[in-house]
Amino acid sequence: MPKYIKVERSDMDGAYIEELKDIPGVLESEFDDIEYIQTGVQVILTVVEMSQDEYESLTEFMGW
Repeated sequence: MPKYIKVERSDMDGAYIEELKDIPGVLESEFDDIEYIQTGVQVILTVVEMSQDEYESLTEFMGW
């Protein structure tokens, strides 16, 4: 079964799932406004498994 990366933030509700190849861009965007992020906030990356169909059926992430 394919593996993906679940992205969460300790200061926000929700999460989204990305392909591994997209993680460099995810990190860049998550820390784009680092001057506004409070000290201690964590960006949590978790490896998850799901079928390609499940991944393609995920609802669009609307942002934090």
